[in-house]
Amino acid sequence: MHKISLAYMLLAVLVIIAPACDWGIDGQKMLDEKWPIEDGDAEPEEEIEAVELEAIEGDTLAGQWIMMMEFNGNIDVLGLHPIVIRDLFLVNINEEQTAAELTFCEQAQAITDGFSRGATENPQALKDALGEAKFSIEIADAEKVAAQKVAWLWGLKDVSDPFNDEIPMTPEDASDPRIYDQDDDGKPGVTVHVLSPAGDRYMVRRAVWDMSEGLLSEDGQWIEGSAAITVEQGSIGATSDMLTTAAPITDDTEIPNTYRLRRVADYDCEKLIADYKGIFLAGEE
Repeated sequence: MHKISLAYMLLAVLVIIAPACDWGIDGQKMLDEKWPIEDGDAEPEEEIEAVELEAIEGDTLAGQWIMMMEFNGNIDVLGLHPIVIRDLFLVNINEEQTAAELTFCEQAQAITDGFSRGATENPQALKDALGEAKFSIEIADAEKVAAQKVAWLWGLKDVSDPFNDEIPMTPEDASDPRIYDQDDDGKPGVTVHVLSPAGDRYMVRRAVWDMSEGLLSEDGQWIEGSAAITVEQGSIGATSDMLTTAAPITDDTEIPNTYRLRRVADYDCEKLIADYKGIFLAGEE
């Protein structure tokens, strides 16, 4: 398994471009001069201390869980680079054990080969907006997560077919009525802050999870499954022309994507963000 650094920094999900017609020569030279890649080596593996959780007794699945969806892919930023995206959620399974409601807490990303150009971060307004937009996954037979497809949309609403409809991808699509200011900052879609080169990008995003059944462990404390994942990102605008094109992200089919739920009590997002590595990643190789 990949290990990621302690920083909760979202790394680049963009391609840096220049408008010149001879971009392939002059644009690359400009980037190398202004934002050189000083070290392309992967970061050393991090020693993660395990977080021991008390076993929560329960005759049913109903109650609170925490969840990590891990996506292993490749991002095309001046060449392909391996990327790991870990989405963290608080989960509440209803008393009927038919659905699990997900509340977003954080998305941790790392490009694992040491590529560093174009680091980004999610403003708190975006994280808050995603947390308010709760969605659910299905529970099957009161003992496992059902095999299912889930479409998770950012900055989009009223999409007739959230799995298959084309989504806005460029600034020319800014008038698309499905785009809305989800983080309420006066800009279309959602805003991501770009650290290098500094600026903001206004975007929409669709992630589709094609989830396998998630099976309950013998001790009743874990639910685990796998997922094929696709990610599409459209750039609707930016504070600079350099930031307007979102980089393609593709699933790395050789490394499985996984989702894991752990039964807990009295967890909130702050605690999950602090503890998730020790819960989900400790001891992995």
